[in-house]
Amino acid sequence: MSELLEKILSNDNMNAAYKRVCANKGAGGVDDVTVDELGDYIKENWNSIREQIRQREYTPQPVRRVEIPKPNGGVRKLGIPTVMDRVIQQGIVQVISPCASLCFRNGVMASDQTEAVKWQSDNCLFI
Repeated sequence: MSELLEKILSNDNMNAAYKRVCANKGAGGVDDVTVDELGDYIKENWNSIREQIRQREYTPQPVRRVEIPKPNGGVRKLGIPTVMDRVIQQGIVQVISPCASLCFRNGVMASDQTEAVKWQSDNCLFI
């Protein structure tokens, strides 16, 4: 597990995640940090955040709730994570998705997926 975590927290992976979140833009979360401010925020806080993640002490911030009007009336409720939490989520997705995608392709039976996930978790560092 620690090898997988270090792969997620690697500078290359987290830089790619940062670039992806910045490219997607989007609103800031409850901490009021915007995508434009994210670079400075990371420079000031990343070492601390990374250590909190490694120590299993990191807690994502609450999401900011917004309501988006629907064309036919009513509203759609959204939860907007902080941009830092989105970077962390993206970093996880970039490492985990290639491991998991092999498990959920066409033709894999649901009963076989548990074994496939176990195999992938043991071997995905070699993908």
